[in-house]
Amino acid sequence: MNAITQYGLTVWSTQPISDRAVLPDTPPGTTLNLYAQACRGQTVPLSFCIRSSEPCTVKLSVDEGESDVTAWLRWLIPWWQSEKPWHASEYPPVLVPELLVNDPTLVRVLPDKTNEVRQPVLDTVDLEPIDLPANVTQQVWVSVNVPLYCRSKRNPITITVTVGKEAFAFRAVVDVMPFDLAPSPITSSVYYLGRLYGPKDEQLKTEEQYAADLCSMRNHGITAPVCHEDFNVLYRNPAEIARLKKLLGIWREVGLKTETMYIIASPFSGPNTVPRWIEQTRQMLAVLSDNGVKEVYAYGPDEPTAEQMRAHIPRYKAMRDAGLKAFVAVSQRDAAAAQVLGNYLDLVLTANPDADTHPWHDTYFVKIGRYDAVYWIQPDQHFRQFYGLDALASGYDVVCPFAWEQQFGESIWNDVDHYYPDHVLGYPAGHGPLETIWLKGIYEASIDCQYAATLKAVGGEVPEHAGKNLDDVRAEMIRRILAKG
Repeated sequence: MNAITQYGLTVWSTQPISDRAVLPDTPPGTTLNLYAQACRGQTVPLSFCIRSSEPCTVKLSVDEGESDVTAWLRWLIPWWQSEKPWHASEYPPVLVPELLVNDPTLVRVLPDKTNEVRQPVLDTVDLEPIDLPANVTQQVWVSVNVPLYCRSKRNPITITVTVGKEAFAFRAVVDVMPFDLAPSPITSSVYYLGRLYGPKDEQLKTEEQYAADLCSMRNHGITAPVCHEDFNVLYRNPAEIARLKKLLGIWREVGLKTETMYIIASPFSGPNTVPRWIEQTRQMLAVLSDNGVKEVYAYGPDEPTAEQMRAHIPRYKAMRDAGLKAFVAVSQRDAAAAQVLGNYLDLVLTANPDADTHPWHDTYFVKIGRYDAVYWIQPDQHFRQFYGLDALASGYDVVCPFAWEQQFGESIWNDVDHYYPDHVLGYPAGHGPLETIWLKGIYEASIDCQYAATLKAVGGEVPEHAGKNLDDVRAEMIRRILAKG
């Protein structure tokens, strides 16, 4: 249908995951078509924009009526972010739509290209009205969750827009498919530097914050975060074991499995000799096994050079002897050189987008993962493609962006106060993280892989995706699945 203009306000739809950012000066579109296909267990995104010819206060509400789905709205707020992946402090910031919030006053963008974030950072539970200046475009994010018990049918949703004392409504529609999604063949991970224990710094979390972070990860398809707790300590006495039990309990309560854990703690620090370290590690693994953790991947030195890799071979051998599995991240420059460690690794993460996965699988029988830093110059469609169908087509086993929340400089709310911009998928806030559009891109990547796995399971061929609109690619995968009966 055509875009709606009522009471001076124009409403039109936009693609939620796209390389085209919606900014305050984006002109109105011409269509309003909020439609998606989804499967049980999936949360599907839709998006629309509003723009008024006069200053006004806009209130939005959503009503699912007799539908089986649950829908909610959030404002997609643009703010000042670094223009560069490094040398961030040397360039002026640019306006980037990133934060998904209920309260649009939580973050203010100032004329001097800084952000003012209300402290303490605490979003509201319900969607608040927005004071919309004249001729300013504001994007709205629509999330529609399809529960596991949902029937295969059409689900209309009514969105009501109130401008002052006037109101009008329009519909979104989600068709639930008559098939269920296969699991993704790719393990979705993320570097999670948050901790329950240890030094009092920006990464120390309350139990509420820690659980909320993990819950948000799970809700976005991240099933195996890399844990940054010091497992070299959490086994040494009853008090430490009690801490370990609490930590694992939180993971399980939010729905994350702990049979396999990826941990940062490594054997490459401290004065211990190798035999003593092996003995201590076996004690740690025994305690973890007693608490349901059966497989532990331990992280080696970060992005070692080729020379360092060769020097670390005895240490990786010690990890194997102790009963650990080993994984390491290597830079684009040293990705090929990492094969010197092939016989001692169980997983290698590479930042090289063109890495050849075959030697790792065929020669060393090692899993290979894809990672990169999180910063805005990679648009949300990049995250969806890079960690989704691209990774699947290239034969990756794991995707692991860096990081959930990595602050550089004095404030995580100032992206240009350091050489590096902050790397963030979920910003720290009371009651739970402020989610970003990049996180939505990673979730859609995981869902794309599930549709591809479902299509392959019925004997179908995954369509070409490079350079394509990924919404169109998914629609074609659905068409091919349905055609198989």
